Amino acid sequence: MPDTLPAWPRVLSQDLAAAYLSISTATFARLVADGKAPAAIRLSPGRVGWDRRALDRWVDEQTAGTAASTPGANPWDSIFSGNGPA
Repeated sequence: MPDTLPAWPRVLSQDLAAAYLSISTATFARLVADGKAPAAIRLSPGRVGWDRRALDRWVDEQTAGTAASTPGANPWDSIFSGNGPA
């Protein structure tokens, strides 16, 4: 494992967006399809991507208050169980 993180581009492909979140591409695609993760933005007629800052805000929303108020709680549990925010 490298000692440093890569310099992530501002707009990420689906594969990079999934890697950025440390989840599989299939899981990321399912979260997007279910409306639980940010939608892609259209960059050109044949290209879409995910704004890295939107992904950061989404993660912040998922973890807001959860980790601090409930020690040991995993905010991802509610997302994958279908009880997370839409």
